[in-house]
Amino acid sequence: MIRIMNTVIFLALLLVSTFAVEDSEPIFKPLGGELEMGYCFGDDIAVHRLTANGKELLGQFLSDSVPPPDSFKGRITISTDVEGLLGLKITNLQYSDSGIYIRECWTNSTMENYRKHNLYVCDKEFSFKEISLTPGTGADLVCNMDSIMNATIKWYRDVHSVSLFMDTKVSLEPLQAEFKSLVRVQGEGLFLHVSDEFIQERPRFFCLVMEGEQCRSFQTIGLPEEPELKTIYRSVGEDVVLTCSVDPLRQNHWKTPFGQFNSSATKNKISINSKTYSLAIKSLISDHSGSYKCFSTFLVEDYALNVCPLLESTVVSFSAHEKEVLLQCNFMSLTALSGKGEYVLWYRTIGQKDILIIDSGDPSLTPPTDLQGRVKLSGVNSSLVITDPNKEDSGTYWCVVLLDKEETDEGDDEDAYDGDDDSIEEDEVEAPSWIMEEEYLDMCIFRQVTNLKFNQIKTERKSIMECSWKTLLLLVCTSLGVQYTAIRSLHDSFSGPCQDSAHCQGRQGKEQRWKSLCDDSHGIPDETAARKHILLFAQTRSGSSFTGQLFNQHPGLFYVFEPLFHVQQAFTNSSSRLQRALDGRALLGAYRDLLLNLYNCDFSFLESYIRPEPQDHMTGAFFRRSSSHALCTPPVCQEGGEEILAGQPDEVWCPKKCQALNLTLASQACQARSHVAIKTVRIPEIGDLRTLSEDPRLDLRIVHLVRDPRAILASRMTAFAGKFRAWKIWNATGRQPRYVDLTQITRTCRDIEYSVETSLQKPTWLRGRYLLVRYEDLALNPEEKAKEIYRFLGLDLDQRVLAWIAHNTNGTVASSSEWNYKYSTTRDSKATAQSWRIHLNFDIVKTVQSLCNRTLALLGYKLVRSVDELRNITKSLMEPRT
Repeated sequence: MIRIMNTVIFLALLLVSTFAVEDSEPIFKPLGGELEMGYCFGDDIAVHRLTANGKELLGQFLSDSVPPPDSFKGRITISTDVEGLLGLKITNLQYSDSGIYIRECWTNSTMENYRKHNLYVCDKEFSFKEISLTPGTGADLVCNMDSIMNATIKWYRDVHSVSLFMDTKVSLEPLQAEFKSLVRVQGEGLFLHVSDEFIQERPRFFCLVMEGEQCRSFQTIGLPEEPELKTIYRSVGEDVVLTCSVDPLRQNHWKTPFGQFNSSATKNKISINSKTYSLAIKSLISDHSGSYKCFSTFLVEDYALNVCPLLESTVVSFSAHEKEVLLQCNFMSLTALSGKGEYVLWYRTIGQKDILIIDSGDPSLTPPTDLQGRVKLSGVNSSLVITDPNKEDSGTYWCVVLLDKEETDEGDDEDAYDGDDDSIEEDEVEAPSWIMEEEYLDMCIFRQVTNLKFNQIKTERKSIMECSWKTLLLLVCTSLGVQYTAIRSLHDSFSGPCQDSAHCQGRQGKEQRWKSLCDDSHGIPDETAARKHILLFAQTRSGSSFTGQLFNQHPGLFYVFEPLFHVQQAFTNSSSRLQRALDGRALLGAYRDLLLNLYNCDFSFLESYIRPEPQDHMTGAFFRRSSSHALCTPPVCQEGGEEILAGQPDEVWCPKKCQALNLTLASQACQARSHVAIKTVRIPEIGDLRTLSEDPRLDLRIVHLVRDPRAILASRMTAFAGKFRAWKIWNATGRQPRYVDLTQITRTCRDIEYSVETSLQKPTWLRGRYLLVRYEDLALNPEEKAKEIYRFLGLDLDQRVLAWIAHNTNGTVASSSEWNYKYSTTRDSKATAQSWRIHLNFDIVKTVQSLCNRTLALLGYKLVRSVDELRNITKSLMEPRT
């Protein structure tokens, strides 16, 4: 009986050990190497080794007083170098270290992440070897092996995970039945001939040379990296040749916007050279723009052809005596196109190669070595300036001007539209790696070729667009004037209680100030004693336009959409020298001053920032005036009453019928309403609002709107194609461009995290004044969340707000224009909240989860671990919040 029990226990342990190995991911390391166990977000990391006696703790961040086992002493390092990340590394690996390791990531006593590795420590590692493709079809895999007697070979294949597919100790055939027809074994397993199908997904292979249970060597074998995308710019009427080196015995073809080509037959002016297999296109037209991919079983060349409709050519001469030479890009002369979210690329052609010099959308780009430190874009027309030119700089240069396809007349201001439509074409879902990319190409609107010539004789040339000292002085004076106006306005308004009311009235009368901030009642008029000052505080593309309508629809609220836009524009339109002098604190101070004045219905302060400057308190440049009912209805606009009552989209008729905005009437309309609500996405953190919250003249109520960062990124990629074009390429192709700016999402997560953590500390200046709202909760239950918001504000929820919710959250309201469809607040709110899960690439989702792990956990958003989990929108990714 005892013998039977021992046998059962042994088999059970063997079974557990077998499953542990199968559940683990193999890792191969050389003797004396290092094993990095990965990083954890959260507050703790723990690494265990699986032994016959169970889990053996090697190291834990929160238990650093517990020593590692004797065999690991001095070889365990816990890393905290990167803020918010914890890592553990094992150094000087020994043969005895081979085995199963478990890494656990913990947050608030909850395990968030779990990884299991099967470590093989080998005598040595051979260098990477490329797969040898055989003529016609298939490939040979050859494993390096020293003269080791009685050695066996283990072959692993890595597609999405590393898995064992052959072990010559067990069999000279693949372990999986489905692979047996795809792999031919030779030389006792040292040589494998595999079919194209077996390597179609570009896997990596690992071969391990084993002597008994000890690994003697390992090697990585794989196909060359996929070719980088080459973007080609040409103009209408030009010819282009796209080269491709192929094996003539393989299945070769080109994928183009006009279908697949695999013969020399000409179609749509496209032909293939039967000898070189290059693809030639004659007399380009705009329809030729798109993706061109050459396949020889595998992707060999990858081109994006962008055909520009306009072309100019010019010649510029220079001499050795000139300090700089300017190459103009004259697209600004095209007034119908300029100022619409364009960006400029400058290239130099050497031989048959086009070399990118400058990308106005990617300041991190490094110019070619011989031009480093000598090239820059001018402030006007995006022309190229070359300093200290020399004879070797002669040659062909050209610029292309690209227009963001989804930009509107409002330009590429990141906050110009804060609607939250995440609509992306259905065919973008999980696109294969060879997806046609023409819809992701930004539109080329202009190309100019300049032939730069060197002259031995000095020529006199006028300096073009040189900023004179008078211009600089004027910019300085303008900026100082803006700041002086802000300071003087603030001083006049808030210098303390007035000694007598007559003096107050006299002080404000000259400038037609519409509301006194200091009178006999020390600055708080009786009729506004119960006035609420509401701030919708949010991030760009977090649903703030939609949420703002809950205030805009209330007849007792005076709602203003993004007034801080004008302050931002006034600061950023200053000269570059002045911009450097104006730090973030100055901008935030101007933001707070303007909010204080607007909450007191003083619109005169805003006039200092509106460009062009209002005349007689009239302006046609008030940003998104149409988004405020109060500014499109009487008394501000006499024409707007019927349209508002009929529920028509005021974005269409308000600018036409209401004409210029009378800021005096706007102030009077503000005073006539009981409360003021303002929406902004321009203040980074809640702490920046402390001064306003503590101001006794205000009863500030902050509605902090947050959204899943993954959804924010997806929405920004749709709305701001220019700034997020690298992300869009990544989403379409599955390949991460080198110039992706991760700070475009990490800054957002950091700001949200800091603000929420500040609120959780419940400082006295926020108590009773702060409400956190998740956009997803509002989208799923708009009426319920609207009631919660109004309860927090201490206001009655007007029936018109409820009617608007019922009418505008089911997505059935017809849109009168494409602009309204893309940027309106009418939507199927439940579908909108989840749509990012259908359209966002899983690799991008994993990246955002890594970068914003703490933010997601803080807000109660769940992580996804697989594509299936991401696409399953029936499963909520939100923890219930109280």
